[in-house]
Amino acid sequence: MAYIGIMGSFLVVGLVIAFLIDKASESVLARAKTDSALTLSDESQMVLFQLAGLYFIVTALASLPGSLFFIPMSVEIIATNMLWPAGSLFQLVVGFWLVANSVFWLDLFNRLRGHT
Repeated sequence: MAYIGIMGSFLVVGLVIAFLIDKASESVLARAKTDSALTLSDESQMVLFQLAGLYFIVTALASLPGSLFFIPMSVEIIATNMLWPAGSLFQLVVGFWLVANSVFWLDLFNRLRGHT
């Protein structure tokens, strides 16, 4: 029963935070459309994507050795032991993709925002 209460409170807090972030982003985007000084150039956006990719790479590389702790201790391979390293590898691939192909992400987000 306590588990349901904890999960419910996390859900409520997460939804409130998502709502606040959405409202804040709408006001920032409304101001950015009218004030050209607040908009970022394409090069700046690409650098931000590359920095995000570097962050993903570093955190994935930092967590990958710890995610392989089960190898010397377990004879059997179960799904829960494999999901953590798989998640780290996925994060590593996404990080490399952000760094190497930031133009793709820039075009994708521009299309999503309606800046074709």
